[in-house]
Amino acid sequence: MYECYEFYQTFLYQIPELLAISTFIRKNQVDITNIASVLKDAKDIFHLQSYRSEIRNEIERLKQNKNNHNIFKIIFIIH
Repeated sequence: MYECYEFYQTFLYQIPELLAISTFIRKNQVDITNIASVLKDAKDIFHLQSYRSEIRNEIERLKQNKNNHNIFKIIFIIH
């Protein structure tokens, strides 16, 4: 029990950030297999949300490129 109190005293001011990040991870169903690289870049919730938004935009851009490529292949095959 003393270790818990010692942890609390040591990380008193970081605990709200840790809980917020934990909630964000759970709420957004973040894959935690590569969580170390994500947390290295994300210093708080704002940075996590920004990081998530950038990844989502990149995924959408790649999907759009793939769709455009597939359409181009279909048009090329038809002609």
